[in-house]
Amino acid sequence: MKNDAHYPLGSPELNRLVEYNLVITWMEDFKKRGLISSDECSRAIKETNRRYKDVIDKSK
Repeated sequence: MKNDAHYPLGSPELNRLVEYNLVITWMEDFKKRGLISSDECSRAIKETNRRYKDVIDKSK
């Protein structure tokens, strides 16, 4: 993954990367706290990866 500094502050790319990272972090936290099951977390992360495919591809 590229360093976040690669993207200019306020750029749509940086905003989407931050948003993606927040969603993944929240899902993992929800799983740790027992708010969602491991299966629900896996499905949510797969869906998030699908929705943010453009972010994931550019950050490699």
